[in-house]
Amino acid sequence: GLSGHPVPGMPEWVYWSAAAVLLTFFIVMHPRLLGALVSLTTGAGQAAGKPLRMGYPKVAGLVGYYAITWMVAGAAFRTLAASLVGDPGAGWLAYSAYFAFGAVVGLLVLFAPGGIGAREGALLLVLAGPLGAPMAAVVSVLARLWSTVTELAMSAFAVAMPYGASTTDAEPPGEAGS
Repeated sequence: GLSGHPVPGMPEWVYWSAAAVLLTFFIVMHPRLLGALVSLTTGAGQAAGKPLRMGYPKVAGLVGYYAITWMVAGAAFRTLAASLVGDPGAGWLAYSAYFAFGAVVGLLVLFAPGGIGAREGALLLVLAGPLGAPMAAVVSVLARLWSTVTELAMSAFAVAMPYGASTTDAEPPGEAGS
């Protein structure tokens, strides 16, 4: 077996599962395979008749960007839970994983608009351990309200932003009226 477990009492199968997930992640993140998967699932690049191509730096940058995004969302989610229960029972990294898990489940349940119900159920599942089922249900529903209000506020801000003439549409200096 593995020696020197970082988490005492953690079953060995958890470590092997994590290793398998990481291996799968690095295989899927190969730029050619990722580009082919994105092209296949979204149609990106098909208008030009060629698959989407990305290099390792771009893939690594995108993975890093989204990892940071999920960590910030997880820290905010943990803060929401802490404001309701005091001690949320887990750290911000765990809450980042919980929130991301709920969002992914919501996306995968195609018949539910915006993943409504599915995301809350997934959050209830993972939050029941640290919070208990009743408080997990409250936090799950409030998380939906919190994210909806945030998305609406950001959308309203985007709509209210003034749009001017694009600099690419303007005539080059010295050529106006010639």
